[in-house]
Amino acid sequence: MKKIKFFFCMVLTITVVSGFIACNDDDGESKNAIEGSYFTIEDASFVDAALPSGSEDILTSLSVNRNVINGGSAIVTLVSDEPLKNANIGVKGVKGYYKYELTADATPKNSSTSGYEYEVVINVIQNIKVEDFVLNLSVETVDGVVSSATNSEVINVVEVGTGQLQVSLSWDQFDDVDLHVFTPDGRHIYYGDRYYLDENINEAEFYFNFLIYLVKKYTDNNPKDLDYNNQSDWDLLYTYLDEAEIDDDDVLGKELPEFAEKYKYTVYGFLDIDSNAGCDIDEVNNENIFFPKAIKGTYKVAVNLYSKCLLNANGAKYSVTANNKGQNVKISDKQVGQYASNLYGNYYDEEAEDTAEEYVVIGTFNINEGVDLKTSTYRTKEMPNPQLLKVKKKLFSKK
Repeated sequence: MKKIKFFFCMVLTITVVSGFIACNDDDGESKNAIEGSYFTIEDASFVDAALPSGSEDILTSLSVNRNVINGGSAIVTLVSDEPLKNANIGVKGVKGYYKYELTADATPKNSSTSGYEYEVVINVIQNIKVEDFVLNLSVETVDGVVSSATNSEVINVVEVGTGQLQVSLSWDQFDDVDLHVFTPDGRHIYYGDRYYLDENINEAEFYFNFLIYLVKKYTDNNPKDLDYNNQSDWDLLYTYLDEAEIDDDDVLGKELPEFAEKYKYTVYGFLDIDSNAGCDIDEVNNENIFFPKAIKGTYKVAVNLYSKCLLNANGAKYSVTANNKGQNVKISDKQVGQYASNLYGNYYDEEAEDTAEEYVVIGTFNINEGVDLKTSTYRTKEMPNPQLLKVKKKLFSKK
């Protein structure tokens, strides 16, 4: 299945000694306060002042995902030849910065880095107003030496749905990593079943009407008097859509939620980004599931390495974020992790079972306000229309 290319850019890895990180050319003048406008950093303190800057190049590399989503997160990885005490992270041209203590987060050297490696997670706010931004940061050593201020390259903001409840996943390599959310009433939302429709909705009719909606929007055809019970009418819609050459992920991510809202269909949950699906690399490296109205009760969240697509030397680092009414929700201590370098997922062997190392249960969280649903009776009804199986395979298949 084709995946939308939101932005054609790579996960950024910058080596300071090579000169790819630009020196800070700001003079402390700011456009607006960073706090509450771009991102937050848990356990960091906000300082309403110009970013500290010295004269030494202490960092040897900086990496961060070049795409973030509103309400999502991203891991900033810092490497230096000497131990660090603090990181000062802000946005270029914007007032203030976050001061984050690094010492406890130092990790041992690995095959791709020499020196000390540190990770900082930035949590992007849901109502961020910009299309892109540039990180501006400096670090402080344990001896009190402050580095020169450096800028990342442009980080693009990919707009996604938020609703009352939003659960998102970000990772740092061109791998196919999947987000799984289990609702309190037993539904499983993931790439194989991206939408949780109200059980009173006739699914075949819903998707048939969705195809009609797409044909009218993207083609000059005006299908009418069609019946979802007729095989020939399904075939006609497929023919129209094939002519339109609509990108599947654009349809699934944006059009279906808009269709459901416009025609008053009750859909409890949407997966609106399935990034790098089947190793068709879109470079977004984010997935997002949102609920217009949350379902009351306990949710479970997991992430799965479907494929280590480019066979990178290291495993992908990932971070998981949950927001309820715009406020971060704590899931567990596993919200940040990294896959082992020798895990490759089951893309190359579809019969293989996911291991506990590949399929990682992040944890659970509870929502007290929302829709009160009983245990789901989904899929206990009569077998679905064969055309429904066909259209869902077309929409949800990774290959």
